[in-house]
Amino acid sequence: MIALTEAQRAVYYPQDRRLRIWIRPSVLLLLMGVALVPLILAWLQVAFVGLALHRAKSCLRLRRS
Repeated sequence: MIALTEAQRAVYYPQDRRLRIWIRPSVLLLLMGVALVPLILAWLQVAFVGLALHRAKSCLRLRRS
């Protein structure tokens, strides 16, 4: 094995190996807004207009014998 100095050992084997990802609160609020605005608009559309009526069409046609 190669003997490492304390400085080298600190680089290769750090004390804290956790991955930290820092997100600014303003960016987090922006991402939440981008995700929530379409959802809120869809709920408002259903509340004021109601669900759209679609008549189901059968994919299978019955043969008359």
